[in-house]
Amino acid sequence: MPSLFKKYSKLIYFILVLLCCATSLWGNFLVTMAAILLAAYWVLDGNYKQSFKTLWSRKAALCLLIIPVIIILRTLVQLPNPTALMFISKYLPFLIFVFVIGSKPNFSSGQFHAIMLVYIFSVVINSLFCTGNYILTYENGDNFRTISYFISYIRLTLFVLVAISACAFYLFQKKDEVQKNERIFLWCSFIWLSFFIIFLKSFTGYVIFCISAALTLFFLMHKNKKEWAKFLMIALILVGIGIVITAVYSEAKHFIYPDVQPSELEQTTPYGNSYTHIQSYEIENGHYTGLYICESELAEAWAERTNTSVYHLNEHGYSYYSTLVRYMTSKNLRKDKNGFSELSDYEIEAVRNGFTNYRFLSNSNPKKRIYEVCWDLYMYSNGASPENHSIPQRFEFVKCTFQTVERSPFFGFGATVRNEMNQTYQERNNLSSEHWNLPHNQYLLMMLFCGFIGLFLFIFSICGTFWFSKPHWNFLTIGWFIIVVISCFSEDTFNTSAGQACCCLIGSILLFTQPSKKCNPDEQ
Repeated sequence: MPSLFKKYSKLIYFILVLLCCATSLWGNFLVTMAAILLAAYWVLDGNYKQSFKTLWSRKAALCLLIIPVIIILRTLVQLPNPTALMFISKYLPFLIFVFVIGSKPNFSSGQFHAIMLVYIFSVVINSLFCTGNYILTYENGDNFRTISYFISYIRLTLFVLVAISACAFYLFQKKDEVQKNERIFLWCSFIWLSFFIIFLKSFTGYVIFCISAALTLFFLMHKNKKEWAKFLMIALILVGIGIVITAVYSEAKHFIYPDVQPSELEQTTPYGNSYTHIQSYEIENGHYTGLYICESELAEAWAERTNTSVYHLNEHGYSYYSTLVRYMTSKNLRKDKNGFSELSDYEIEAVRNGFTNYRFLSNSNPKKRIYEVCWDLYMYSNGASPENHSIPQRFEFVKCTFQTVERSPFFGFGATVRNEMNQTYQERNNLSSEHWNLPHNQYLLMMLFCGFIGLFLFIFSICGTFWFSKPHWNFLTIGWFIIVVISCFSEDTFNTSAGQACCCLIGSILLFTQPSKKCNPDEQ
C-alpha cells in the first residue's frame, strides 16, 4: 500500500487539491475536511526533506506563514485557557493550507488549468443554487444577506471575485490556451458572476470589482498597439469613473443639500385635524420626515385600506407607522389622509414589506445600497443610534478597538481579545450587548491579537507574499492581492474558515504552485 501511494502520489495530490477547490465554498465543515485531508496527505507522502527544501525556496509561502504562526504562538502562551485552544484550532487550516501547498511541486499547465475551471464551475453552481433558493424563499425587501446558503454572503463575494479574476485571466491573458467550448463557458461564467456581484449588494464587492475592471482595461490597453483601441480603453475607464462618481453624488446630494425648512408651517389638515411638526434632522430624498404629520388620519386611513393597525410590527421589528412616514416623506407627501390616498395598493404592500423609499422598490438596484450607506452615515453624524446599521456600527467597532488596544499596545491580548473588547463596550455603553462584535477589520483584529508588532508583521506578510510571487504576477495574483487588501479593511477575512479557504487555500495555489517560466528547479 505505501509503495502504491508513492507511485500515484502526485496524482493523489492533484485530485485532492481539485476536490478542495471545488468544495471549499460549500460550508465550513468541508473547509475543515480539506485541511485535514491535505495534512494527512503530507504526512503519508513522506519526502520531508524535499518538502522543507521546496518551502524554504518559496519566499512568498514563508511570508504568508508569518500570519498563522504569530497568532498561534501568541495564543500558545495562554494555554490551557479553552479560548486559546479554540483560536489555535481556528487558525490551523490557514497554517496547513499554506504549509502543505507551499512545500509541494508546481502543477503542470494542464493541471492548473483543470483546477481553475473546476473552481469556476463550482462557484457558478453555488451562485445559481443560492439565487434560486433566494427567489423561492423571498419574503421581504431586506433579506439579501441571506442569499448565501452555505457561507456568509461576504465570504461568498470573495469566492465570486476570485472566480471573475480567473475568467478574465483565461479570456484576456491566456486566451490562446483556451479551447472554444471552454471560452463559451468562461464568457457565460464571467457575465453571470459579474451580475451576481451586483445582486449580492456587497459594498466591498463593488469596490473590488470596479478596481479589478479598471486594471483589466489598463492591461488590454497596454497589450493593444492600435491607437484607436487605446483611446477606446481610456474613454471606457473615464466613463466608468464618471458613472461611479455620478451614482454616488446623485444619492449623497439628498443629504448634502436637504430642503430648507419653511419658517411658517400650516397647523391643520384639510379635515381640520392638527399637524405635528417635529424639528429633527431625519430626511428622506432631501425632505424632512418630521414635518406635516397627522398620526390620527394616517392610522384611520391605513386601517381602512389594510384592515390592520398601523402600529403593528413587520418582521424586521419596525412598525408600519414609522416605515409609512418615511415612505411618504420620500415622495414629498404630507403625512395625512389626502397624502395617504395617493399611495397605490402596490406601494402599501411595499411599506408592509419594509421599503422606506419609493425610488427603491427592488433589491436589484445597486443605487439602493449607495443610498442606504449615505443615509446611515448622515443619521450617525447627527447623533442617531448606530445599532442595526452596518456602517455606523463599524465606526463604533473601530472606536472600541483603539480604546481597547491602549491597555496592551505592543503584544495585544491573544485569545482573550473578545473579553477585552466586551469590557470596553460596557464602558462606552453605545451598543447593546447583542451588537458587541470584533472590529470587522483584519488589520485592527491583528492589532488586538498581537499588538502593533503583530499589525506590522501582518502588513509585511501580505506585501511580502505578493512581492515574492512576482514570477506569477497576472490577473489572478493581482486580483488575489486586491481582494485580500481591500476585504481586510471591511472584514476579519482570515478569522473564518471560508475566508481562509478563499484567500489561503486558493491563494496558495495561485501564488506558489501556478506554472511559471521562472520556477526554481527544485519545485518542478
